[in-house]
This record gives sequence, structure tokens and C-alpha cells, in this order.
Amino acid sequence: MKTKLYIIAGIFVLGSMFLPGCSSRRIEKDMATSESEDPVIKQGRLVFKAKCQPCHPNGEAGVGPEINTIKVPKAFLKARVRSRAFLLWTGRMPQFDKHEISPKELKSLVTFIKVMQRNERSKEKTKKQS
Repeated sequence: MKTKLYIIAGIFVLGSMFLPGCSSRRIEKDMATSESEDPVIKQGRLVFKAKCQPCHPNGEAGVGPEINTIKVPKAFLKARVRSRAFLLWTGRMPQFDKHEISPKELKSLVTFIKVMQRNERSKEKTKKQS
């Protein structure tokens, strides 16, 4: 049974690795704000596309859980990227060491995620008002 689950999870991971272009356009469209001109956010977007997009497409649920609506401090996000610990029994996220995501890139990534979350909240408010 476990073997079947691992095979299915592997198929989803591989599929998302070969189809990231479909959803990466949406990230660029969603982030087409004045904030995206900030070089820190641009770098964060690039790190997100390279490391996070396969499992969290556009910050939404994919192989990994949705990260657009999680309300946690920046320090927790940084720790989560560096840790292999379970998160609320939802499974393991790969650990990204300093040689995979540098401290500067990690700071940019967390800033980008926070901007994505802020944009998502503003979209939800707009939908509720409509």
C-alpha cells in the first residue's frame, strides 16, 4: 500500500516538474504590481519558481499544501524552508540547505511569499465586496 502511495506521489511530483510553465505565467501576471519592480521581490519570484513552484503551484495546493493563505511570521517561514519537520501532520517538505537556497535568497523568497499572501488577501476582500 505504501509503495503505491509513493508511486502516485512521485507521478504528481514529476508531472508538476514538467508542467511548471503553465502556472508560472499566472505568477508573473499576479505579481505585475509596482512591488514586483523591487529587486528583492524579483529574486524571490525566481527562487519560488525554481524551488517551490513544483509542489506549491502559484502558492496554491498541489503536492504540498496551500501557502497563499497561511498566516505565519517570516521567521516561521524561514525555519520551515530549512527544516524537514512535519507540519501539522500534512507530510514532509524537502529541506533546503544554505547551498541550495542562500540566506539572501531565503530572505527574498520569504518577502515574495508575504507579497503573494497580501495579494491573495486583497483578492478575497474584492470578491467579498462584489
